[in-house]
Amino acid sequence: MVMKKCCLSGLFVIGFSSFVSAEQVEEQGLEFEWVALWESQYLSEGADALDEGGLFSLEVATNYLGLDWGLWLGVGDSVDYQELALTASKTFDFDWGAMTAGASHLEFWPDRAHDQEFFLGAVFGLPESIELSLDGTYSLEAEGSFVEIGLSRLFSSSLEGLELEPYLLQAIDFGYRTEAYDGWNHFELGCVFHYSINEQLILHGYLAHSIAQEDLDRDGLGDESRAGFGMSVVF
Repeated sequence: MVMKKCCLSGLFVIGFSSFVSAEQVEEQGLEFEWVALWESQYLSEGADALDEGGLFSLEVATNYLGLDWGLWLGVGDSVDYQELALTASKTFDFDWGAMTAGASHLEFWPDRAHDQEFFLGAVFGLPESIELSLDGTYSLEAEGSFVEIGLSRLFSSSLEGLELEPYLLQAIDFGYRTEAYDGWNHFELGCVFHYSINEQLILHGYLAHSIAQEDLDRDGLGDESRAGFGMSVVF
């Protein structure tokens, strides 16, 4: 697993250095965020994507030329599976919230498959600090879309540095996961926690339960529960 993370670091440095020099990084004060995470299951469109075990992942993100750049690598902890995603996106702030548009290139091993995806998302601020999110993804390979509608609220804890964010999410498939059915995919409820040790180091975790709906029921798939733990470092 350490070797996989080192490979990711090298890929990001090589790709980013092709258009950003060391002098530019120093002059513009670019910040990089590294996020490491372990998940007990790797759910994709509400279904377990791996035959067994969970997923380790490492993501590197920064902002340059007004765009957010990210490189994400996921590796199965019990099976031979690797997934790499390179993403570029732009976020626009409004009085009512924010909107993000972007694109991703994905590679999958050992199948040697790949995909290009485009995504558009919006976050709306509601009363009582509740946020409504709408996210849509279109896959060129699947020639279909996947939509998620979410509600969440951030709570501060009596423990300094700890925040809890319970959420509800409804997912709808439009030919993204399967061509056989367009409609309800799964409903999910969960809670995310963030614990800030300092300005550079934050611990993360989540608990979630996914309830299968008709898109998954048709394939004999059921409900899933999972957990994830990790940390992010900014420098």
